[in-house]
Amino acid sequence: MRVLKSILLILCSLFIVTNCEKDDICANTTLTTPRMVVNFKDIVVQENLKTVNNLLVQGVGNEAVLTGYNSVDVAEVLLPLKIDVPNIEITTQYELIKDFNEVDDNGTPNDPNDDIELANSDIITIKYVVKEIYVSPACGYKVQYENVSIMVEPDADNWILLTEPSIDNLIIRDETITHYNLFH
Repeated sequence: MRVLKSILLILCSLFIVTNCEKDDICANTTLTTPRMVVNFKDIVVQENLKTVNNLLVQGVGNEAVLTGYNSVDVAEVLLPLKIDVPNIEITTQYELIKDFNEVDDNGTPNDPNDDIELANSDIITIKYVVKEIYVSPACGYKVQYENVSIMVEPDADNWILLTEPSIDNLIIRDETITHYNLFH
């Protein structure tokens, strides 16, 4: 009787294993919903990357700082985009603050009364259409972004002087290429 149960258990296991489809497990290499890759470039020599010093990035209306971007020196940022509603234009806004927590003491380090905060904040508005793409039964859906554009909200002291997509008819499918360039 024990042998029969063992044989039955082995046969059931083989049946289950052989009936599994290849995509019943979502592989780690499967591309998922991408973040937007933004490079900072030099406004004078536009082919050159240009580091933004002490950059802080946070969503507009959100107190939390975007992970990895709390007063860092970077020439590239990866921005997650909202995926609220497919097939209609939606927006995501970020506040990009350069020279965060930097102060000019006006040559008087012992007198904080004449200190000037150097931080300069620009707000970017990213507009796009969300498209859901079916990947597989195990992975479900991922999102790609179409009709992507960035606008810098005008203020008295914009440090971002120009925006430019990396390619025409930009569709964000993955994080392997630069999607937009911001010149400063």
